[in-house]
Amino acid sequence: MKKSIKNIKKEHVYFHYANTMDSPFMYKKLGLNIPTNIFYIDDEMGEYFYIPEFEYNYFKKYSKHVGIKNINELNRVENNYFEAIFDFLKRKKKIIIVPAFFPAWLLAKMLKYGLEVKVADYYFFQSLLYKNKEEIKIIRRTAKGVRDCFNYIEKVLAGTTIRNNFIYYESKKLSSKSLSNLIELFLLNKNLRSVFSIIACGEYAYYPHCQVDHFLKPKKTIIIDLGVKDVDNGYCVDVSRTYCLGKPEYMKFIDLYNCVKKAKFELEKMAFPGKLISTAYNQAIRVMSKQGIKIARNSSPNNVVGIPICHHSLGHGIGRELHQLPIINENATVNFEKNMVLAFEPGAYIRGRGGIRIEDTYLITENGAENLTYGKYKLLINKL
Repeated sequence: MKKSIKNIKKEHVYFHYANTMDSPFMYKKLGLNIPTNIFYIDDEMGEYFYIPEFEYNYFKKYSKHVGIKNINELNRVENNYFEAIFDFLKRKKKIIIVPAFFPAWLLAKMLKYGLEVKVADYYFFQSLLYKNKEEIKIIRRTAKGVRDCFNYIEKVLAGTTIRNNFIYYESKKLSSKSLSNLIELFLLNKNLRSVFSIIACGEYAYYPHCQVDHFLKPKKTIIIDLGVKDVDNGYCVDVSRTYCLGKPEYMKFIDLYNCVKKAKFELEKMAFPGKLISTAYNQAIRVMSKQGIKIARNSSPNNVVGIPICHHSLGHGIGRELHQLPIINENATVNFEKNMVLAFEPGAYIRGRGGIRIEDTYLITENGAENLTYGKYKLLINKL
């Protein structure tokens, strides 16, 4: 795969325009959080960045990349940055490859200028697919903080009382919002912050990304899903747990919990270098299907009553973005490979009742999948 990229570098110029705060690709190359947009070029001369003059000295001194250039070096830059770049690219007489998230307005300008541009994402994506030692170290540290956070959550839930079919913590009704606030404070003390938090109880837990504030109830499943990043570097982990205070009023959730946990362990077992992701997905789906869980496809209804369904993929890549490629589904055409970081998140949901989701963040090593966010996987708390 790397050979094919190397062979076409003489025929194409790879080009991007973004800042390091919005673009994981730019951040990984440069290692700085800066809101200023800069130009990236990879051509027969190598890989380099054209930086506006007011940022140039800072990038030159503090960026980890050696290919830092002052944009004022370009001809015609006194007229317009973009004209100078377009003129530079046009003289190369090559097809220019840009990523899918390239600014549409800039693409239109390039086409109007007469440049031949093609959108192709893999060149840019493949640098994010594998994590280096520094990234893995940051993700491990974040994962440790999230493990501690879930231990804290379980202590909070264990310290609650039940009155009038509501859950009370420190004499106040516990809601999704109040629990979320406690979690945010805990994470902040770990130098972490939530990118996206889901706390959903009962019928609300049917929706994978529920943001409706509501009171938490006993005997109903409570899904807590935390997408967390470290404040300094922005690398994420994604973790979900499902709890129930007292035996669930809908006892089928106990079997579904064990099935979802088994499906996640099946993914974990299959996730070793060289294994096709879709093959591992299909094996986990077979585990879920034996328990009667229906897999919702794009063309199939997912609002059936009384039948457990899984209406999302079984996982995704993760990095500076909470969700990135590859997606763990039947269409995945790439293998698990060493130094990938992915979240495995099988789930089962019953309309009007709630749901189960268990998720962990994994590092693929030469020996298989290492669970970075392992937990106790305890469904029942405070058995009534």
